[in-house]
Amino acid sequence: MKELEKQKIEEIHQAKLSFFTNIAHEFSNSLTLIYGPCERLLRIHPADNDTRKYINIIRSNSERMQNLIQQMIDFRKAETGHLKLHIERIEIPELVKFVVDNFIEVLEQKKIHLSIDFSPEMIFWQTDRDSIEKIVFNLISNAVKYTPPENDIEVRVETKENLLLICVTNTGIGIKPAFQKRIFDRFEVLDRFEMQVSKGFETRNGIGLALCKSIVEVLHGSIEVNSDGETYTSFAVTLPEQALDEATSQMVHDSPLLSAPILEINEDERANEKPNTFQDTQKDGIVLVIDDDRDIRQLLKDFLDERFEVVEAGNGLEAIEMMRIRIPTIIVCDIIMPKMDGVEFVKTMKSQELTRHIPIILLSSKSTIESQIEGLEVGADAYLSKPFHPRHLEAIIESLLHRNKAVLEYSESIYAALEQYEGKFIHKEDKELMLRITKIIHDQIDNETLSLDFIAHETALSKMQLYRKIKEITGQTPTEYIRSIRLKQAEKLLKTTNKTVQEIMFNCGFNNKAYFYSEFAKKYHLPPKEYRNQK
Repeated sequence: MKELEKQKIEEIHQAKLSFFTNIAHEFSNSLTLIYGPCERLLRIHPADNDTRKYINIIRSNSERMQNLIQQMIDFRKAETGHLKLHIERIEIPELVKFVVDNFIEVLEQKKIHLSIDFSPEMIFWQTDRDSIEKIVFNLISNAVKYTPPENDIEVRVETKENLLLICVTNTGIGIKPAFQKRIFDRFEVLDRFEMQVSKGFETRNGIGLALCKSIVEVLHGSIEVNSDGETYTSFAVTLPEQALDEATSQMVHDSPLLSAPILEINEDERANEKPNTFQDTQKDGIVLVIDDDRDIRQLLKDFLDERFEVVEAGNGLEAIEMMRIRIPTIIVCDIIMPKMDGVEFVKTMKSQELTRHIPIILLSSKSTIESQIEGLEVGADAYLSKPFHPRHLEAIIESLLHRNKAVLEYSESIYAALEQYEGKFIHKEDKELMLRITKIIHDQIDNETLSLDFIAHETALSKMQLYRKIKEITGQTPTEYIRSIRLKQAEKLLKTTNKTVQEIMFNCGFNNKAYFYSEFAKKYHLPPKEYRNQK
C-alpha cells in the first residue's frame, strides 16, 4: 500500500508538472499579442506620464510572466532528465559579476550592501554556463527580495577539495527550522505554486529555488540552506567539475535533416515574373510573414509595414506557392504550422539556388537550445522566441539585410575599420554598436525597467557579449552606463527646460526620488535644484 501511495503521489506530481508546462507553451502567442501592442503604443503614440506608466506596467508584467513560464519549463526538463548541458571552461568571477549587475539599482534603492568574495580571485571551472547563471541569479534574486533595507548580502565563491562552492547569505531575516526541512521538497513545490497561482499568495520560495535544486542535481551537486530562523539565511551550492564531453559540444551536428519537396519554377512562370519584384515598392523591400495564427500575422504586419511591403502566408506550402511569382527580401517564419512546418520550409528554401540567399528568421514558442540548434542547423539565419520584442525583430531584420549588403560590398582594409570613440581608437563596428546602444537607451530613457536583456534583444547580441563590449569600451557595467546616460539627460533638461525636477526625474526613467537625488549629487556634486539655480 505504501508503494502504491508513493507511486500515486509521483503520478500526481508529474501530471501537475505536465499540465503547467503544456499550458505555459499555449501562453506564448497570447503574451506576444500583449507585449507587442504595448511596444507599438509606446513607440508610435505620444502619451502622458500616467498612460506610459500603465503601459509599462502591462509590458513588465508580461515579461515577468514569460520568465515564470520559462522557469517552469526548465524545472520540468530538469525533473524529467531532459535538461541538456553544454560543458565548457567558464570564468566564474566574470559570470557572477555579470549576474550581480542586474541587481545594482534595486540594491542601491533598498540601501543593501552586497559584497563578493572570490577565493582564489581567478576561478575557471568546467560546467554548463546557462545552468550556473540560473543558479546564481535565482539565489541572489531570492536574497534581494527578502533582505530588509539597510542589511547585507554576501556572495562567496571558492574552490575546495576539487569542488566549487557558491554561497549566498543575507541578514535581517531567517527561515524557521521546521520549514527548512521542506523548502526543496519536489512535491510541495508544485502545491505551493498551485496555491500561489490560484489564490495570489506569495511564498518565500517559488519555482526559482526549486529550479536551483533541480539544476544542481543535474550537475551532480548539492544545495543546502542554513538559518537561525531570525537573523540570517544562507544557501550553499557545491558543484563538482564536469568533464568536457565531445558528444555534447558536437550536439549541433547530430540532428537528422528532414526531407523536403523541391521548389521548382519553370521557365514560363519565370517569364511572367515581374523583374526586380522587391524594387517595385517604394519601401525597403518585401517581408514574407508565415504563421498559421492570423492575429500574429496581423501584428507583424502592423510592426513592419511602415518600412516594408508585408506579404502573408498561413504555412510553408502556401508560402512556396506565393514565391513562384514573387521573391521576398526577407522571411519571418513560425516553426509549428500545419502542412509544412518552419524547419521543413527552411530546408526547402536553403536547398535551392534561387532562394538560398534570402534571410530567414524563425519564430517559435520553444526557447530551448535544442529547438534553436535544429532551426539554425537546417539554414535559418536567426531564431526568435515568442513573446518577442518587436524592435528586437526589427533589429534582426536590419542586421541580416546589412550583413547581406556587406558581403556584396566588402572591400575595406583593416585600417579603415578603426575609428575614434571618446578619445580611444576602436573598431568601426564597435563604434557603430556603441552609438546604437546609446540611441536605444535614449529612445527608452523614460522606461524605468530598461535592462541589459532589452538592449541585447535590440542589438541581436547575447547578454554576455553585450556586457563584455560595454565594459571593454566604456569601463562601466551596462547598468552604470545606462544610469550615466539617464543622469546626463536629467542634467541637460535641468539647464534647458522649465520642467519640474520631479517631471525630469520621471522623464529620465527614475522612479525613486531619494535614489535620483543621491545619484545626481554623486555625479554633479550638487542636488538637482541647486544645480539648476547655479547653471
